[in-house]
Amino acid sequence: MNSGYFNASLYFHGDPSPFLGYADNIDCEMMKQYKAPCPIHKRFAITLTQTIPNLHILTSYPGYYDAIIEVVNELDQQMLCVNISLHILEVYNEEIDDFY
Repeated sequence: MNSGYFNASLYFHGDPSPFLGYADNIDCEMMKQYKAPCPIHKRFAITLTQTIPNLHILTSYPGYYDAIIEVVNELDQQMLCVNISLHILEVYNEEIDDFY
């Protein structure tokens, strides 16, 4: 894979249409940011760790969500498909006080 694109979609659990989506092109320069070789070959594996400093804002949106992330190469072949199920719990004010 030398280039392609990715598509990320976020759904309310059970809804057929996404309420949020983002797509962008992928090229060798972008892959270098994630320490991925270019071109990417079969069986390449990468582990990414992302620290998000404050997830507290998400508690304002409690519920169940589904996300789908797809990566397609320059030949329009699907290279990756990730399905994520996410459950965000509401935090009550007294729990917030205990949190800080």
